[in-house]
Amino acid sequence: MKELLNSYQSSRKLDSNSWITDPRIPDPDNLPIPLGWCVLIRPYPISMNEQKTSIIIGSNEMDYLNHVTNIGRVVAIGPSCWSRPEHRNIQGEQNPWVQVGDFVSYPKNVGARRKFKGVSYVLLTDDDLVERLPDPQVFDEGFYKLDIPKEDLEKYNTIHKKEVK
Repeated sequence: MKELLNSYQSSRKLDSNSWITDPRIPDPDNLPIPLGWCVLIRPYPISMNEQKTSIIIGSNEMDYLNHVTNIGRVVAIGPSCWSRPEHRNIQGEQNPWVQVGDFVSYPKNVGARRKFKGVSYVLLTDDDLVERLPDPQVFDEGFYKLDIPKEDLEKYNTIHKKEVK
């Protein structure tokens, strides 16, 4: 069977997160624009925090950790996100839960995994996001950490007025 040659197609490999693009590769121009209640997320892989542990974890275990640890950066937000009545505060105002550039976590089996111009993305609905991470290096003190390029971390910390370590 001939492979699809278009630049916007579903990932065939969903059993591990080897489909996640190297985070040092920049987002391409002209990303798809999410419609309605959809949010476009750039997933980030995790790696061993070699400074904090001497435990050796095999590649199968790392694939598993990548599969169950779904953290990514918001790259685009649909126009209707968080606009339903149940998303409004007591005063009736719409309060967006996240903004472009925020790091978020989401459940492992939700969303549509896509490749756009060779870069991996996940398309989720606004209700699929479970938390915004004030510190994207939330795992830095443990055995594994997110692979976040320093430039992305600096941008994020500028938005949230934190210093890069």
